[in-house]
Amino acid sequence: MGNSQPKQAENPENPQAAHLARLFDTLVGESEGELTCQQFEAGFSDKMGRDFSRLLFNYCVRLASAKALLRTQFVDAMTPVSNTLASQSAMEVMQLFHQIFSNGNDKGLSKEDASLLVSTCFRSLENEPDLNVQATLETFVSSLMGGRDFLTESALVDWLGCNAGGLFLGLQLQLEGILTNKIPEEIHTVPRLKDLSGTVTLSEGSLDPFTIWLLSCSLPRIFISSARDEGEATDVPCWTLLYKSREQGLSMNRFQHHAFGYRGPTVAILRLDEDMTFAVGSDVDWKDCPSAWGGANCVLLQMKPKWEILNGGSRMLYFHEKSRIARCGLFIGTDQENPIISIDEGLSQASVKVNRKVPRQFNIDIQSIEVWGCGSSKDAEAQKDMKKWEKQQAEKQRKVKLSAEQWEDNPDRNLLEFGGITTRHGERPDV
Repeated sequence: MGNSQPKQAENPENPQAAHLARLFDTLVGESEGELTCQQFEAGFSDKMGRDFSRLLFNYCVRLASAKALLRTQFVDAMTPVSNTLASQSAMEVMQLFHQIFSNGNDKGLSKEDASLLVSTCFRSLENEPDLNVQATLETFVSSLMGGRDFLTESALVDWLGCNAGGLFLGLQLQLEGILTNKIPEEIHTVPRLKDLSGTVTLSEGSLDPFTIWLLSCSLPRIFISSARDEGEATDVPCWTLLYKSREQGLSMNRFQHHAFGYRGPTVAILRLDEDMTFAVGSDVDWKDCPSAWGGANCVLLQMKPKWEILNGGSRMLYFHEKSRIARCGLFIGTDQENPIISIDEGLSQASVKVNRKVPRQFNIDIQSIEVWGCGSSKDAEAQKDMKKWEKQQAEKQRKVKLSAEQWEDNPDRNLLEFGGITTRHGERPDV
């Protein structure tokens, strides 16, 4: 450490540089010299992980063309990093992290680098991928790589921009907080799951934390921001389980009974044979209608066998149960003449065409459907109140006995007689 340098007076006109200088002094401790990789990892690993800490240090020494960092070199290297993280440019943030994780490899990110990148972003939210999510991680990383041996900077930016624009948000905000000593105004919170009673057990077929995080990176922000309850201390978004076919039955009637009447955004998870899984995001409430519906934030995301946003936009959804003149079933896609997913009126089988290069696949059995409400607790309570009211009305109708005078003027009697059915028992030939 022969190149030790005296601590320089902090520049009050540049608080960012002053904070980075103090951070440097904290990292080197009493040695008051060069910052080594070991010291850097010791200071950053608790919050950022050892792998990422090592990569970030390597990035800084590449900029400084040195093996260790003096205070001025550390400040000079970290200042543009901090500025990029604080910028509103998602592309610049993606480029920065590509440079860090590629670790000086001009070819770009290898598949192992990409896997570490995704795992690090997940860990930045104080999570740890377990063995149960390795298949999902492999699917996501393989989709990101797109069959390439190495992923260039532009390829990473293009793919994330189309399919998972929020991937770096948690890591970005955490590192920004360390380098600026400020609490970010925005945080990347992953929705918690609950049922209508307020709790949920993640049984087989339900969403695991890693998949929920990936969904929060890929879906429009309305599916996260709408799930917060204003005024709550934690302000953590929650998704409410509205419908689970494996427990409540797979049919149009069951789907309508449990998913309809919820006014907030929803995400429906469709699991099909042939190892296919899709997420269908609707930014408006579900409805039975002989025409397409949905707002600009509707989205269709394929989760397996690839992770890819297939479609999105207004009028992406069509749901109709019974009709003599209109088609019946569930149809998903903004081109309703040629929808990406077509499901029969029994919700039992689907046909799928994910892109023009692959022929449409027919008669694929549906394994299960889940619908998650992504609105506030007020939306869930409003749905419960509506169902309670509907049940009371149905009970009331069953108990009502119409008098002869009431029946004479009842529109139902007129409809029956219009259809040729005699309602006056004295006029019926069988009486």
